[in-house]
Amino acid sequence: MAASHPDTLDDILNEVITERNKTVADLLPTPCLLRFSSRSGIERHALGRNVAAPASKQEGADASKHTEATHPDEQGIATILATSRKAPLIPSVLRMYYATSNTQGGSLDPVPWSTDPHPKVYLPRRLLAKLTRAEQLHNTADHDDGMLAQAKALVDEVEAYLLAQDQPWAGLGSHHCLHTGDYDFCSILLGFFITRHGPYGSKLLSQACCDHVSTRLLPDPPVRARYRIPRLPPGTIDTENHILMINGTHHLNHRYRHGLAKGAVPRALNAALEHHLIEVRDRGCWEFNARPYTVYYFLALLVLEEAGEPRISELCRQVMDALVFGFALGSDQLRRNDPFRRRPARTANPDLYDLPLSSLIAVWLCEHGEAPPELVELRQRNHGLHRGYGCYPACFRYCPPLVTCRLAWKYHFDSACQHMRGYYARLGHGDKSCPEVYTRTPDWLLCAGGATVDRHIGTRPIALMWTEGSAAKRSDLLRIEGKGAWKKWNMTGVIFNVAIAKGNCQVPSSYTEIAPSSPGLTWRGYRPKACPHALVLVHNAFPATVAAIVVLSNVHTEAAASGLLDQVNTSNGVLAKKGQLVVPQWDLHVWSNVATVDYDLGGKKKLWTITGVNGQPLDRSFQRWPLVDVHGDVLPTAVDIRSPSLAHVALDSAVSVV
Repeated sequence: MAASHPDTLDDILNEVITERNKTVADLLPTPCLLRFSSRSGIERHALGRNVAAPASKQEGADASKHTEATHPDEQGIATILATSRKAPLIPSVLRMYYATSNTQGGSLDPVPWSTDPHPKVYLPRRLLAKLTRAEQLHNTADHDDGMLAQAKALVDEVEAYLLAQDQPWAGLGSHHCLHTGDYDFCSILLGFFITRHGPYGSKLLSQACCDHVSTRLLPDPPVRARYRIPRLPPGTIDTENHILMINGTHHLNHRYRHGLAKGAVPRALNAALEHHLIEVRDRGCWEFNARPYTVYYFLALLVLEEAGEPRISELCRQVMDALVFGFALGSDQLRRNDPFRRRPARTANPDLYDLPLSSLIAVWLCEHGEAPPELVELRQRNHGLHRGYGCYPACFRYCPPLVTCRLAWKYHFDSACQHMRGYYARLGHGDKSCPEVYTRTPDWLLCAGGATVDRHIGTRPIALMWTEGSAAKRSDLLRIEGKGAWKKWNMTGVIFNVAIAKGNCQVPSSYTEIAPSSPGLTWRGYRPKACPHALVLVHNAFPATVAAIVVLSNVHTEAAASGLLDQVNTSNGVLAKKGQLVVPQWDLHVWSNVATVDYDLGGKKKLWTITGVNGQPLDRSFQRWPLVDVHGDVLPTAVDIRSPSLAHVALDSAVSVV
């Protein structure tokens, strides 16, 4: 139900955006753990949210998604994308890892794994795929001797390989010149094998093999959590994925050594894991959108959700629900244009599918039986979607809610939701971080690029994606490139259908310029090939180098397009680095209530470049923004939300809740 139109400027401003300062929740008993796990150097307080992530269903302790058998299909990825949720994903997604006839998967020769060229990622993936395939065959054999023999052969192969190893191939923690590390990429899965597939789980692996893994291939589990990078001075805290993989390994080894008994894990270790997971759930990841490390953080979450103690399992599920929902808010057909922390040099990667969550959600969509033809074509072209990453969601039981997966693919639902017009989302990442800002309608997604407030943050251009478009590279998008090196950019200036930044606008050849009414105009109008009824108004002015974009939908006639172009030129002319932009009265104005946008492109990088709306000032300190702040129509009204305190939020309302 749409909200009634406001009468006062205060009401208008409240409908435009929720201004909520960072709330200070009750601090957890051990604030030092919060500081260590966030790596921010300060305590991170809870960030609010006005829309909760849809909650996934919690499976039983012994649940497995692989309950029906199918024969391996040489068609590969096209087959998996046509399967229903009840059909197993293993034959097509994981064939390259478990099949003995495949030159890449192949048989595991029982040789020292220190000689393996890929012991960090590829080897554990092969072991996981073979055991998952064996469990599927075993559970669905129904006295079929042939299938049982295949399952036994796979298990024997894994056991022989593990028993041939006499020590870890490296140490836990980050690898550096003084320490050979990264073993926790492998150890977290070894812990999963002995708890999930050992004598206290599916019983695929023998007691002797699991004892060998627990005592010889995994370190003795401590009673307290570990945060430091080995062999470096105190205070050098490891990265989030290492923190969770290391302490998750110890958690699982404790569980196995005590027969999965209740209370087997020391309280100090469990408390540290809980604090870390609660922090990420309520404050977001410190290393947000990290490439490719997000997938390994998710690997640890998937493992602990399925094999950890009940409280840890529940927290992992909540964290994944929240992280996938945050991804979906800024995704169109699994494409993303977002800022990120860690390895900022990866900003040079032009691929729109380079965030590993794109690959994970592609498989989850198929589990739900939602395999659009575009997704099949996408996977066949292999646009940056990593089939290796896809093996993780295929092997573990967790699956996000269908509504979240749909939101990550396209902004449309069933016929009952035709009134959904779009939303404006701001995702705050707290201190020493930059936000994500997105505007999304059924036709397009406008993405801010962040700001380089820290040397570890990678900043992107402001970019516009079309839902019906096929752009796979950033160079295919209409975008605002910043002035100078990206390390100096502030690309946060997006509010509803308006984007503004210091730089210049790059217009791809797929856009057709409409004829201006007179020569020499500062603003130009373009029609995108992907959405012919839309109009993009572009401002490029030199030498001030101020670039602006105004996106308008449902401009069906050339007369209307010419009139809007004349209107924006008359109202604004040449934009200065600081001033006001008058928004054309069309389309999004109906629900955004934005008539004017005040901006300042010459200020500090730690401030939002949008200073006010409709003459009213806004909170520019984006380091205090809520974790999730959404205005508009996000999800259908029938969707359940997790937090009881948010049960009053009308998700179909055009008004964000204060």
